[in-house]
Amino acid sequence: MVLHFTQNGFGLTTSQASAFSPCNITGFFRIYDSARDPLRIGSTGVGVALGTGVTTVVSLRRTRRPRIVARFNGNQLTAEAVSVEVARRYCELDGRSWNTQISH
Repeated sequence: MVLHFTQNGFGLTTSQASAFSPCNITGFFRIYDSARDPLRIGSTGVGVALGTGVTTVVSLRRTRRPRIVARFNGNQLTAEAVSVEVARRYCELDGRSWNTQISH
């Protein structure tokens, strides 16, 4: 993850983080969730991790009105997209207004 920060204040604070996630092809997968002991709950599986994947960049800037825009390959995602919902929830928990830009 890479973070970049600039000046403080409304509209001037920009924080940016990026993360790479490799693609994975799952061969088989089994969930173990019936044990009473939480140490025995989990999953096993076999898969192949590929070198290709997706890099996600999130930029935050303090604003008076919150705004979240998420894009995948340059195309804007709908308000129901998981990325938008996760960002919305984090912003609600934070309690401050952010202009949030997400790029996959």
